[in-house]
Amino acid sequence: MSTGSDPAEDQAKDQAGDFASAVLLAHVVQWAGRYLPEVSAPSGAGALTGGKAAAETKRRLLEQIAAQAGLGALIAAGIGFAQAQSGEPSGLFAALTAAPSPAVALQKWARLERYFHSRNRTRITLASPTRAEVARYSLSGDVTPEETALIAGVMAGLLAASGGGAVRLEIGGAEVALPITSENWRGIIHGDIAGFALTWAAEPGRIAVLTPNPSGDAASLAGQLEALLASDLARGWTLAQAARALGLSTRSLQRGLAAEGQGYTACLRRARVEAAGRALAETMQPLAEIGFCAGYADQAHFQREFKRMSNMTPAAFRAVAQLSDQGRK
Repeated sequence: MSTGSDPAEDQAKDQAGDFASAVLLAHVVQWAGRYLPEVSAPSGAGALTGGKAAAETKRRLLEQIAAQAGLGALIAAGIGFAQAQSGEPSGLFAALTAAPSPAVALQKWARLERYFHSRNRTRITLASPTRAEVARYSLSGDVTPEETALIAGVMAGLLAASGGGAVRLEIGGAEVALPITSENWRGIIHGDIAGFALTWAAEPGRIAVLTPNPSGDAASLAGQLEALLASDLARGWTLAQAARALGLSTRSLQRGLAAEGQGYTACLRRARVEAAGRALAETMQPLAEIGFCAGYADQAHFQREFKRMSNMTPAAFRAVAQLSDQGRK
């Protein structure tokens, strides 16, 4: 019996859970080739950018780098990945760094792991407005020290790209100041690590709520709300957060929307589908990434809600938009 599934959507779902192990691991292979020529790329490494990378492939590569140059090398590789990605004007990393504060950028990272159903995840505790304590855990199996070091580097780089100013990483009994370079990463940490702490000196004015986008309809509370949500959909807004950013209590926002015949959920759905539709029509960004950037909980949620609002799946919408664009040309 046919399930009626769309091959393009199936591929997007397949790639979604492989983001960390494919895109990130491909960067690690390139980084190791530049700084550690004695480290050999895993077999099949040429396919890493295509979507899939087996967990065992990742484990072997990271262990090989750590054995040759120590866990500090993996921190440096993670920071290098964040620096490389932060140069992109749009896409997944741009959505992560477009945050009102480094703390919100960390919250987005945790949401990214949930969105892609990552087996290995981070538990982030904000000890203060400028300090986060991070524990790594696994939904299946164990988290290795090598992966923890790599993710520590990625998250430190993410904070720096999010306006964190002078970022410091505490890991394995050592305190590491950024930037970390190829000259100072050897031998900086030793032993088993299961977590780390990040401290940052936020730039003036960065720790603040987002303000509504002035392109919204100033005469309509629903318009102001949708503009606010659209300004940073990857944040995964809650009703309380949106109300606070608009300078209202949760109840006042609900009452104001009801007076206009609107509701928070409807406004959020419109903002998401409009953002996703633009990305589908104007970019070749992978479907899985678009769903995250538009604020959906996971790929299945994206597929379901987009079709509910547009009467087309994301893949079908993109195909129609591309045909229309070709026709105009």
